[in-house]
Amino acid sequence: MNELVQTERFRENGLKLTPASRRSDTRLVIELMSLFEKYEKEGFRIFALDVQSLSDLSEDLIVLMLEVSARLRRSGGDLYVYNLHYDLLEDVLTFNPKHFLTIAEDSSDAGGRDKNKVRIAPSSERKSPLPNKALGKSINRIEIPYNEDEVYKACDFVLSRAKRMGFTENELSRMKIAVYEACLNAIQHTRKMSPGEKVIVEVETNEHAIQINVYDRGFGFDPRKTKEFNVTEAVSHRKTGGMGLHIIRRAMDEVDYQADRLNGNKLVMKKYLSR
Repeated sequence: MNELVQTERFRENGLKLTPASRRSDTRLVIELMSLFEKYEKEGFRIFALDVQSLSDLSEDLIVLMLEVSARLRRSGGDLYVYNLHYDLLEDVLTFNPKHFLTIAEDSSDAGGRDKNKVRIAPSSERKSPLPNKALGKSINRIEIPYNEDEVYKACDFVLSRAKRMGFTENELSRMKIAVYEACLNAIQHTRKMSPGEKVIVEVETNEHAIQINVYDRGFGFDPRKTKEFNVTEAVSHRKTGGMGLHIIRRAMDEVDYQADRLNGNKLVMKKYLSR
């Protein structure tokens, strides 16, 4: 019996595949790829992939599902994915192909020494316009337009991943406030100067902590020149400037800001698991 994927026949040429593992890691993706190829050669054209046991959908698995679906449809078959709960659906909806492809500026860049043009890069080589994917971490991201009504999407995106890690309700509430303030600040300070850009929210997780990176294309500021926020003084003078950063610092364990007008400003917020 396969320890990674259970298989079960249905109909005349249908096959159900059920991953037994919780993580959609490289081993699982390779095993699924092998099974799809094997049973397609045996004449199966309808596949059902039950993802109920999975806690996440990696980019590699999403690309595999798209590839298999397209291939099966060309021959009159299809791939049905079911038990796709909310968190997994969010992984699909926030998947961005441009972060998976290596895209050349022109044909001279695409040629290079390896003679490849546009190619699908392995996870360790994937490129993105702002941050690069780090090894040994799980990294997911969402892009939202400069619209206050979209901020809650970023909050839900972050919290769905933080919940899986085991953060308490109190910690989740603080995190939500920090993400909301960070995105709101980015939108309000950047919208007029770069209306066509988007705020990028990136979540890095490991077994000890969650790191939330918020990128924008605004002018930025020097955090060394910002005074400690005085709530009493702000209330008496009706000043709100600096309050957002004050709230973020109180909500998170570590906060850092890297101003870079050329490549994008980066606000880093980190929260450690208490256990």
